[in-house]
Amino acid sequence: MLRYEGGEKHVVRGVDPDMCSYFEALGILKKDFKYDGQLYVWWKPKKGRMDRYLRPLFEDKHALELVEYA
Repeated sequence: MLRYEGGEKHVVRGVDPDMCSYFEALGILKKDFKYDGQLYVWWKPKKGRMDRYLRPLFEDKHALELVEYA
């Protein structure tokens, strides 16, 4: 079974769903969490299992999926 070990977890609240995009997500990570360089972003529903519900976030269509869940 896939599981998360180490690293960091972040929850972002108060994002305007009409303004959500891949580039908006990168901006939040770089500005608010001080990440720099190349980023690989994944997300999952809070109660979803990592081995079934882990989703990539590398283009706008993925950001729209995330907004739909949130």
